[in-house]
Amino acid sequence: MRRRIELVLTVILVVALLASVKAWVSQELAAVSISQEIRADEMTPLGLKLIYEGRMPRKIGSVQGFAITRQYYVIAMRPPGDEAEGGETNNRLVLINRDTLVDESARFAETMTAYELGHANGMTYNPRTNEILVVGIRANSIHCDGIAHIRASDFAVTSVESLPSGTASGIACMEQGYILRSGSTIRRMSERFQTVSEMALFESGLEVQDIAYRNGHVYMADWASWARWPALWRLRLRPDQNVIYKMRLTNGKVEAFLVKCPRRELESLCFAGQDCYLLMNGLGKDNRKFYIYRVARDAAFDALMA
Repeated sequence: MRRRIELVLTVILVVALLASVKAWVSQELAAVSISQEIRADEMTPLGLKLIYEGRMPRKIGSVQGFAITRQYYVIAMRPPGDEAEGGETNNRLVLINRDTLVDESARFAETMTAYELGHANGMTYNPRTNEILVVGIRANSIHCDGIAHIRASDFAVTSVESLPSGTASGIACMEQGYILRSGSTIRRMSERFQTVSEMALFESGLEVQDIAYRNGHVYMADWASWARWPALWRLRLRPDQNVIYKMRLTNGKVEAFLVKCPRRELESLCFAGQDCYLLMNGLGKDNRKFYIYRVARDAAFDALMA
């Protein structure tokens, strides 16, 4: 009789434990799902300070990837149009000196030639290897599964390889390895770009742009284009507004920050020192311009960086 009671109690404990684990997992997944539905009036607005305003060079349609090295703001540009119209070939890198804000691209004219970086939607700087990495390249297929390695000492392309994980639209360097954004999937990668783990899917419904990483969080830049009108209506966003989603890698908790800046398309974001920088395309009458902003240091900035 005693053994039977012990067996019943053990079964009850196991069932209770499984139920609590299931409830915990459901709670985590629900948190991710709910946080993706943060409406505009629930987002934290970010103030901006203009750092640099430039004009698109001839035959260039937009800026895309963005990285910050020890000396330069590095910007990847591409021609107008889609792949069939030549928009994913003959890319250009622009180097803006961080101290003087002077374009010093001409200093590296001999090595900064023949860039084939595709859409160049994602870019990051790895200080351990002193190289810039660019994703959004069609390597060996119709998919954007290529990654380019660019030496940061002279900005020459050293190699282009295919990603084992497939396509990628955003990339960020971590303390060890990288984070890749592939559509709605966030992947943690090794130094050799082998998949270490995959996060739960993150889908805001907005245009997917580049990502950044800081202190255990991945930061995702999304743009509310007209084409994404169902998400605009659902999230109460106006066309051409921009959102930065901050997601903790350990549990998927998400915060949303509204970038209030009219006639701008947020393409990429970077952290340097204790600051956050944004790269934007101009829209409308400003569509031949591009901009670098620094997030203003206030209470919203503290929440972004925490």
